[in-house]
Amino acid sequence: MNESGAHSLHSRLTESQAKYAYFLLAIAAAAIGLVVRQTQEARFQLAQIPLAAAVLCYGASFFCGCKYIQWMNATMRANVALLQIQEGKHPGLPNHPQLIEAAADGVRQAAETNSAATAKYSRWQFRLLIAGAVFYLVWHVATMWGRSFS
Repeated sequence: MNESGAHSLHSRLTESQAKYAYFLLAIAAAAIGLVVRQTQEARFQLAQIPLAAAVLCYGASFFCGCKYIQWMNATMRANVALLQIQEGKHPGLPNHPQLIEAAADGVRQAAETNSAATAKYSRWQFRLLIAGAVFYLVWHVATMWGRSFS
């Protein structure tokens, strides 16, 4: 694969990952809105504990999605800086081979750290969204069950 094809594929992958993160953010926000709407007239009851857990999970998922996007942007900025350094075009960095190599190593390590954080928040965004859905279903089934016997 030539460099142009690899760049195009990387751009498409990055765009796809961002769209997925925004999709999950929208689901979490909509789920919180649904719970708020469904409980507008409700009183606090012990039976609503799974619903509270669902909202906490949705909120945490939203937080992780926001952090994912921040870390993804930080990773991309580090990658841009690394390319500038390797090409000798980074502003403020003299064109000295040892300085360029030291700067490239530092930026490369930062990009790897950022990438690890990005992956962690992406995983937790999805896991917490699913956990919220499970808690919501538990609440819904328990509510239906309670109505069946009253």
